[in-house]
Amino acid sequence: MRFVLSTLSLPLMDDHACISGKSDEFVDALAKGIRVLEAFDENSLDMSLSEVARKVGVSPAAARRSLLTLVELGYVGKKNKRFFLRPKLLELGAAFYKSARIDEILQPELRRVVDEFGD
Repeated sequence: MRFVLSTLSLPLMDDHACISGKSDEFVDALAKGIRVLEAFDENSLDMSLSEVARKVGVSPAAARRSLLTLVELGYVGKKNKRFFLRPKLLELGAAFYKSARIDEILQPELRRVVDEFGD
């Protein structure tokens, strides 16, 4: 699937361009919140506030504000001083999937694969 998606012409921005081209309209708090979400991975399924702050490179106070906001919005859960991602986060990916019309873009490639392999 990775190969197929890499050959598609989706309107994606380069990660570096997003960060290096900060404008006057850039919202640091939003950027920190997104970095907090990105800190969770297969090796960090749940983390303490201090672990999140250290991993993201922000102060504990900034991590706390981001985490508690994300908890209130339903994207992050909290149990016994440990934070973890909640299923609501999948809604963000679903929004991209729907708006990018990936199914329409993939259909010709999937048909080609079916024709090639007959399955």
